[in-house]
Amino acid sequence: MKLLGKAFAFLASYGLATVLFLFLLLLVFLGTLEQVDLGLYETQRKYFNSLFVVHEFFGRIPMLLPGVSLLLVLMTINLIAGGVIRVRKGKSTVGVLVAHLGILFLLFGGWVQYAFAQEGHVTLFENQRSDAFVSYHDWELAIRRTAPPSDQEYVVSGDRFQDMSPNETRTFHS
Repeated sequence: MKLLGKAFAFLASYGLATVLFLFLLLLVFLGTLEQVDLGLYETQRKYFNSLFVVHEFFGRIPMLLPGVSLLLVLMTINLIAGGVIRVRKGKSTVGVLVAHLGILFLLFGGWVQYAFAQEGHVTLFENQRSDAFVSYHDWELAIRRTAPPSDQEYVVSGDRFQDMSPNETRTFHS
């Protein structure tokens, strides 16, 4: 029981919250710089949608860092334990409790959006209609042959090449 109390005290501590915020600051900084080489979506996948990330400092020194997904899970646990359960409850702390519950609500809303949203865009000109959108994340490769005897289109699904690194090549046959 004493070990459980120490674990709760650690998870509810200000020190853990401070370390989590510092790691978030570092990962946002590194991810912003990495967008130049990897692009927006690959950087988002590498830094923000992962539990762990290996970042190479100065292009040579690999360092294992927690990913933003892991940090947000730990931050949610820290916020529930320290900001809702452990906080003194009374008339003078109602505002603090409401603020922490609001942050938890925002984190939960962000998780729902991350887990269930389908993001994309539709380009329309005046008097046009559409019932389809272009996904930001689901890609495909379409090759169209317009020469006679007929129009043919070959489509390669994105899941057949999304695991490739930027310098890797792959051959597809139809």
